[in-house]
Amino acid sequence: MRVRVIILLLFFLGCTERDRNNPLDPDNPGTHGRLSGFTVYSEVKQAVLGWDFINLKGLNAFYIYRRENGDSSFVRIAQVPPSVFSFKDNDVNYNVEYEYYITAKAGDYESPPSAIKRTTPGPTYTWVADFSTGFISCLTHDTRFILGSFGILNFPYLVAPSPRENSAWVYSRYSDGLYKIDHGGNRILALSGFKNIIFMQADTIHNDLWIARDGPGKVDRLNLQGELEISVSSIKKPTRLTVDATRHMCWVVDDSSREIVLLSYGGSERIRRGAGLNAPMDIALAQKQELIWIADSSRIVQLDYNAEPTGVEIDGFSYVWLIDYDNVRNICWAADLAPYGYNSHVLKISDQGEILAKLDSFLYPRCLDVNEFDGSCLIGDIGNGQLWKISADGNSVNTVGDFAAPYDVSVEHHGHFAGDDL
Repeated sequence: MRVRVIILLLFFLGCTERDRNNPLDPDNPGTHGRLSGFTVYSEVKQAVLGWDFINLKGLNAFYIYRRENGDSSFVRIAQVPPSVFSFKDNDVNYNVEYEYYITAKAGDYESPPSAIKRTTPGPTYTWVADFSTGFISCLTHDTRFILGSFGILNFPYLVAPSPRENSAWVYSRYSDGLYKIDHGGNRILALSGFKNIIFMQADTIHNDLWIARDGPGKVDRLNLQGELEISVSSIKKPTRLTVDATRHMCWVVDDSSREIVLLSYGGSERIRRGAGLNAPMDIALAQKQELIWIADSSRIVQLDYNAEPTGVEIDGFSYVWLIDYDNVRNICWAADLAPYGYNSHVLKISDQGEILAKLDSFLYPRCLDVNEFDGSCLIGDIGNGQLWKISADGNSVNTVGDFAAPYDVSVEHHGHFAGDDL
């Protein structure tokens, strides 16, 4: 039987140095007969497969095999011509894990399976600004694959996705540069002269960018070309902002006056109210319920859209300074920074203020964002140089990617899913 396999390989593949030159020979010490360089990653509504180029006589096709999560066996789903070294599987569903392998076909001979690769498609991407390495990275929905990275001189500080453009805004604080890049890390726009931006967020409906500047305080709105549309200078020290694109407005935290300010799309103040805040650090919106969540140093406070307290208040924190809200599941996520950062906590909180989960061992959580499609919470921890992904139930914490100092993380949402129609 072994002699027959060798004869088939020699006949169909024209191999003269079987153990060295023929990558499909099972005795090849480098490949063991398997196709190499096999990669799988997900994009919106598809899985993308690729593998290394090979040039062999007698090669007829590549076979694509797939298995869905829970299935016992693989099924051949496609046959690709020998001149093609990639494949897009458009017959996929969101939040379903798929496993793939490929083989090469030459006459009656089919090579052993390649390595098995996994991916879980979904309508989101995750952007990470790694301050230490100087790279901005765009990860797939399942965060298993980095689609592209873009190196920025003087280190990236903030990132804000713009889903309708399939891109993200990036700010480098030390060069005062504002960039826009696509998923592959290609530069679309480069602007200079943007000093002291401390936070920014894109309006996902109008494609605008809201930015908060420090010293002197200012809130600006830029159009998609980076041109200034409005500038508000009445906020003395803006620290955080959040955009409600469906209502065309922006909420801003003023650290100087310890107030929150509601700005219209045109930049006029609608509401300015302290509501007894002590030291507001971050703000998040429960848009369906028209509620505001404030990270107020030693406590978390819930307000209504008139900035009046609702009665929901949680105290006893060390220094809660990051907060975000899952509008699909009505869940609040927050980071409580412990003294010197050691043993900081990340909390999952119900809309009634009940702490549902408390995770510890974080060193210095610098950024936090919620993926509203799968309910996961992403934490950039610069204390241990890790990006963490916490599952929606709060029971699983996984390391994501290879980062050094993830200063900012932001999820880019696409498509329609529960929570879109707010």
